[in-house]
Amino acid sequence: MRHILFAVWLSLFLGLLLASPALAQTGQINGVITDNSGAVVPGANVRAVEVATGLSRDTVTGADGRYNFTSLRPTTYDITAELTGFRTSQRKGVLLQANENLTVNFAIELGALAETVTVSGESPVVDVTSAALNEVVDSKRIVELPLNGRDAAKLSTLVAGMVLTLVDQESGKTIPGALRLSTNGTEARQVSFRLDGTSHTDPYFQQNQPFPFPDALQEFSIQTSNYSASQGNSAGAVVNAITRSGTNVFHGGGFGYLRDRTFNARNFFSAERDFLKRKQYGGFLGGPVQRGKTFFFAGSKPSWSAS
Repeated sequence: MRHILFAVWLSLFLGLLLASPALAQTGQINGVITDNSGAVVPGANVRAVEVATGLSRDTVTGADGRYNFTSLRPTTYDITAELTGFRTSQRKGVLLQANENLTVNFAIELGALAETVTVSGESPVVDVTSAALNEVVDSKRIVELPLNGRDAAKLSTLVAGMVLTLVDQESGKTIPGALRLSTNGTEARQVSFRLDGTSHTDPYFQQNQPFPFPDALQEFSIQTSNYSASQGNSAGAVVNAITRSGTNVFHGGGFGYLRDRTFNARNFFSAERDFLKRKQYGGFLGGPVQRGKTFFFAGSKPSWSAS
């Protein structure tokens, strides 16, 4: 019995690792560090720390004073720049969203390294490195907007240029309910879907594979034009969903949805109310396995029935 339980826990742990968004991320933060005179500062140490987990990345500015963090997980960061002979400079609460390239510049001042200049509450930094047309659908909209069937992929139509042309009811070769979306007049099968940066497109019909239920999604970005060749693979949009992850604080929740003829209004042209009955329920939990190092996030797949 103990061997069976160990195998189950090992399978769950490996599954969580394989599903981790840390394996394929798409955001980056870069910038230039200068001194009081405006001259670039090479050799400065720059650190980006995830606020929620405490995980950090370090780099050093080059001869041109530039630094670059690639393959960052979309979340909120505190960024610190320091160099011997200068005051430490820090930018707090820098929000990096999916498929964003943020430019965060620093102007460090002469002084003791122990002195720190902290900047917070500034206007949002902008992406000046890419011409891509991109919009992020955040978790608040994913969870709170009315969503028939709780299929988060349908929220793609919130973005300008995205038009739903067909909800596929084919069940033999694909999932029922897969979407065919047209982008700015392109054909419906030219949208590329990704989950945590990896392909999530049905190779037969060129439409989406099932998205996780809304409470398990952090956000998803939709690039409709001018995206880079690395995001290519189609002439339409690129939809990249990002799953939630654990943090240093335990967080979780449960949900239940019921649709029944008892609550439905009768269509004016119908003799009685419709017979549709749908139940969806589940829950999710995330938190630390080892604070500041290892985290987990798991959720139940919603159950539903219709008649």
